[in-house]
Amino acid sequence: MKSIIQLLLFPTLLLAASCSDDSRTTNGTGSLQDSLQQDSMTATAKPTLEKPDCPVSDHVLKGNLFWESNENLLVVIAASQETEDPDFGESHRLLEVYDGSNCQKIFREILPVNISPDFPYYLSKITYNKVSRIVAIQGFNQIYLFHLGERKLLGPFQPKFLNERYAEDAQTGMIDRLEVWENYLIGHANGMGAFVFDLHNPERPAPILPLAEYAVETGMIYNSLFLLNSADQNDGAQAIIPAYNADTEEFKINPLFGKPLKIEQNINPKVRNNRYLVLKEFTGANESRPVAIDMVKMTMLDLPPAIASKKTTDIIAWMKSQ
Repeated sequence: MKSIIQLLLFPTLLLAASCSDDSRTTNGTGSLQDSLQQDSMTATAKPTLEKPDCPVSDHVLKGNLFWESNENLLVVIAASQETEDPDFGESHRLLEVYDGSNCQKIFREILPVNISPDFPYYLSKITYNKVSRIVAIQGFNQIYLFHLGERKLLGPFQPKFLNERYAEDAQTGMIDRLEVWENYLIGHANGMGAFVFDLHNPERPAPILPLAEYAVETGMIYNSLFLLNSADQNDGAQAIIPAYNADTEEFKINPLFGKPLKIEQNINPKVRNNRYLVLKEFTGANESRPVAIDMVKMTMLDLPPAIASKKTTDIIAWMKSQ
């Protein structure tokens, strides 16, 4: 968790996020302060508040009450008589937002049924939004965003993927993880893999398609490599290969670089679905070096100088021997 924030945000956020105990997100290697450079530096420190004890519905699932301390707002998803289904019973689709200073309800909307009334909506497992002021809501296969500053519900949106996906069973496509990391929304859908949205314009979230994607097990496991640009794109980008373990419910963001790298993003589509990937990092005027990535192990390999100077086919042969 700590190095995720270092890599995606900046060090002063480290302590705040490390205190969160409702997350099973972990990271790979790297240090993120340098990665997505400091969109959050514009956040203004506010006096410490205590979480308000506002009366809300008793029909609230675990994790479906979120207090945004910066805005002092409580966001709740509940079930009510209005949402109850005669055949399926409770339906957790009522979105309510309360002003923490006086517990007055300032927003209320019943979300539409997504696939079936007994599939509840959930708030994102991690909401790190000191600047973006966005709370994400996941349905079965749809996503809503609530903008705390504008008190506005946005959506629905659906995950986008690089290659076509096929439904193996009724659970395919169900969103099983969703996290807000400031201006990026990162999630995972059952049998379809990871997905990412750029939230810099929350009115129109832009899906970020992977630079490369390896089908470890077609229809079951896809390892997708995304490049997330720094605030200043001249600083380069961070690469992530998110992964979800359904047995442990652990979600790994897996940042690969210790700092942003200027990666060539126009790669041959024919090499995208390969376990062994060799990218090009621009290191200076007319200079570059290879970046070797194992898409199964989800790691970047350190290339010995004698190997790094070889052609791509030789580098891949060396990677296979490791």
